[in-house]
Amino acid sequence: MRSISFASIFKKPSAWNSRLYMVLNSPPLLFTSMRKAAKSGAWSENLTPSACVTPSQMSKLLRRLRFDISYLFGSTPWDSGITPPELYDFMAAHPAGRALDIGCGTGTNIITLANAGWQTQGFDFAPRAVNLAKQKIKKAGVQAAAFIDDATEMKNVSPPFDLALDLGCFHGIEQKADYLTQLTRILAPGGFWLLYGFFKPAADPAAPGLADSDLALIQHHGLTLVSRKDGWDKRERPSAWFLWQAGS
Repeated sequence: MRSISFASIFKKPSAWNSRLYMVLNSPPLLFTSMRKAAKSGAWSENLTPSACVTPSQMSKLLRRLRFDISYLFGSTPWDSGITPPELYDFMAAHPAGRALDIGCGTGTNIITLANAGWQTQGFDFAPRAVNLAKQKIKKAGVQAAAFIDDATEMKNVSPPFDLALDLGCFHGIEQKADYLTQLTRILAPGGFWLLYGFFKPAADPAAPGLADSDLALIQHHGLTLVSRKDGWDKRERPSAWFLWQAGS
């Protein structure tokens, strides 16, 4: 069986993730970090050395581990703590209803939506992120829920939702068809999906990001494109905001 190096899930470290890269390249530091997460209740996977997992399950596990350790060390440049203007624009143009934040991180946008009168839930697959989100929600004094879930399964959500918000989750998921099957299940008739993502580099089609085939897949699942705004992310990658709507 081919061994999997934790370091192989990262490219050459940038300034922000050099500490995290060092952890993943050092087994003693890695397992110390895992013990810290387990001790705090942030890591609850019941795994044994003899456990049989599929390649898909292993990919999910490694990705969850990467994000959980990132939150443990505070190396989360994608979680800015700032609500984007595109969400404020959406709220200004639509009446409050029920909202779901997919990949909610530390809960910034859950709180923003709840403060605007939306009945809001959010989930993340990184337990550490969810713990931080719960703390922020409690401190903000709003009525909202944050919990652990998988975007390709959405077992713990309570549909239907008038808005599903995704700021950078969908573009990093390998099983995009599974995600879309769950998305269309939980959206209310006429519900909206506000999506932000960056695009795959042409030179590296195996890298995370959106591709034209993903946009076609979205439409194949019965979602209609309402608007699109193209731009660039902080790393100068082409990116876009999309607003999709489910059929009524």
